[in-house]
Amino acid sequence: MARSALDGVRDGVCVCADEWTIRYLNPAAARLMGRSVDELTGKNIWTEFPDAVGSAHETWRVDDQVIVVFARADEPGAERQRLTTQIHDALARSQMLLAASEAFTAATTLTDISVAVANLVSGQPRSPAYVDIALLEPDKRHLVRLRDDVLPIEIRHRYQRIPVAADQPAAECVRTGRPVFVENLEQLAERYPRLQVDWAAPDRQATACAPVPGPNGPLGALVFVWARPQTIDVAEQAIITAIAGYAGHAVSRVRAMEQRMAEVRVQYEDTRAAMLLMQRTLLPNALPVLPGLHLAAHYRAADSEHTAGGDWFDAIPVGQGQLALAVGDVVGHGAAAAAVMGQLRAVLAGFLVEGADAGEALARLDRFVARVPGARGATAWVGVLDSRQRLLRSASCGHPSPMVIAMDGRHRNLPLTVGGPLGLPGPAHQITETSLVSGDLLLCYSDGLVERSGRGLDHGFSALGKAAAAARRRYRDAQPTSRALDLVCELTVNTVTRAGQRDDATLLAVEVTDSSPAPICIEIASDRPELSRLRGELAAWLGSAGASAQDVRAVSLAVGEAVENSIEHGYRDSSGTVRVEGVVSEDGRASFTVTDRGRWRTPPADPKHRGRGRVMMRQWVDNLEMEDLAPGTMVSFDHELRRAPVFGSTPADRYEAADPATELRITVAQTGDRPRLVVSGPVDMTTAGPLRRRLRDISRGGLLPMSVDLTAVTHLGSVGIELLYEIAEETLHRGHRLRLLAPDGSPGAQAVRLTGLDTVATLLDEGTPEVDGDVDRVSAV
Repeated sequence: MARSALDGVRDGVCVCADEWTIRYLNPAAARLMGRSVDELTGKNIWTEFPDAVGSAHETWRVDDQVIVVFARADEPGAERQRLTTQIHDALARSQMLLAASEAFTAATTLTDISVAVANLVSGQPRSPAYVDIALLEPDKRHLVRLRDDVLPIEIRHRYQRIPVAADQPAAECVRTGRPVFVENLEQLAERYPRLQVDWAAPDRQATACAPVPGPNGPLGALVFVWARPQTIDVAEQAIITAIAGYAGHAVSRVRAMEQRMAEVRVQYEDTRAAMLLMQRTLLPNALPVLPGLHLAAHYRAADSEHTAGGDWFDAIPVGQGQLALAVGDVVGHGAAAAAVMGQLRAVLAGFLVEGADAGEALARLDRFVARVPGARGATAWVGVLDSRQRLLRSASCGHPSPMVIAMDGRHRNLPLTVGGPLGLPGPAHQITETSLVSGDLLLCYSDGLVERSGRGLDHGFSALGKAAAAARRRYRDAQPTSRALDLVCELTVNTVTRAGQRDDATLLAVEVTDSSPAPICIEIASDRPELSRLRGELAAWLGSAGASAQDVRAVSLAVGEAVENSIEHGYRDSSGTVRVEGVVSEDGRASFTVTDRGRWRTPPADPKHRGRGRVMMRQWVDNLEMEDLAPGTMVSFDHELRRAPVFGSTPADRYEAADPATELRITVAQTGDRPRLVVSGPVDMTTAGPLRRRLRDISRGGLLPMSVDLTAVTHLGSVGIELLYEIAEETLHRGHRLRLLAPDGSPGAQAVRLTGLDTVATLLDEGTPEVDGDVDRVSAV
């Protein structure tokens, strides 16, 4: 660009390197020297043109170049000054173009592009005050500036995000695909009168905008702003357009690179998620809940591309108050290590369930490992804990010894004689007996919690013991108590692991307690069924046993259904009481009986929407039976109590124990073209009546489409399902489909799917936003 401008200058112009080697000369200079341009390029100027020494010429430096101008003797001073300015401007433009080309070519991020744009401001007299790029958002309705610091703060918020339809130079440039040049404030007032107030400032007198080209139209606009009026000649327009072209190539390249990186990141995350899911399916999905013991487990995958690892843990009731415990580690990472881990865990669990003690189970596992490729060198610790005598008999094959944290915070490792790793020659493992007392916390872990580069194992053991003791002190009074040990494990693992850890970390914790829930007995009067009290007492009793939120919900629903059935069918024409009795066995099963002395009627041949209560109960509990006592009935069932381990930072049972709310709240709001009924609290036989009336009022008997938000429902029994079925079928008959909103895994979503209600209504996994509207409150008794 500068060469074409200098070629037409009448005076001789040479551009030389520091040693006076000619890099460029225009035709006028070549004529003065009597040689061709090609002959002189690369030669020393004073050697080739000795007559120039002492002649009328001017020199000045631009970066690493020396400019030599041979002016004619009769050239007026003003003309010579104009010529000098012309040459200097041409060279400055050339330098800007070269710098922009190099900077944009090297850019790999939008931040790099922003820096390259900022560096176009050179501080020369005709240099712009600032330069920016405004890029189109994905919806192509707005432009966003890359640099948020170039505009004065008083107008920055108005021009940081510009509508493409706005009457502004950058927006017009993008809309039309043509550059816009405004040389002074008079032109600005004429073309963009609304901008005159904001732009009539000492540092904003002229602007130029050129479209940043992309493969499918402009990507945005390159914006130059000068602090004084500017004559934007053809050469300058060409420079700005060329720089915009460089910017367009850079933006397209960066976006393509970012898209590819995003795709690779998605592929990596998908692969990582698949491997973690595979490993999670190979590990226990639940831990037993046993009288006198609290259990928790926390697994943290390595922070590396080899996400799946070979760590495992297990806790298996083996009868007569005994609990088998195991932790192990397979050599290596990845899918192969996880597959071997799954085989070893399953085989070991089989040995223990068959009645093998810790020593025998490890010996049989050692023989099995010899036949499994990739299993040699694995480590394992196995223990069998007698909860009655509080005696632990354990052995280890190459695995770190478990640790006991006392109530006062002191910690010690079990005094094991550790045998060699599985499948390899080494010393034989030996059984060690350890007596535990109430308050002791047994920590079984993998080496990922104690091994550190450059540190000995003693340091790792000490750090783990101190972290666990501190976590226990912190959560000593945490509620519910069944969650406290989960929190202790989580904090312990978080304390002793670090970002970028390359090994898995597994922690299985067993706390010895004196808490063993006594049998429970609750009586409910049929003429005033205090169902909220029933749920509250059940939740407290199950919580004291260490039951999970899922168990509390399942048992409460099953017991509630049985009680409501007894009241509705047994005491239809009379009053009486329903007795609920429950006990937790030493193998972790909660057994219940629900008894009444009423007179049951024969159910109708066509129950319509009735009869779903027993179907729901069979899904929630085991061994459901109903016995006719004449008079009265007895419903009995049991349920295995289990707690979910924690994988990563998210517990497997996503929902905490529901608050046994005593009040049903109904809020009416409007969502789009349909009303929305937001329901929170329990829906049972004592609260279903008001809900039925509101549903019929809002839907006009099915005439209007509507949504029912069940997100905050804490209990949804068969009477509520029956009601929703009626409304759903009425709306279907009128040509609409009832929408039910409930997050996946919530009590509402579980009940809807369990009863098939989602076949006649649409179930959406959505939460409840804040709504304003009329609120009905119905107290549940």
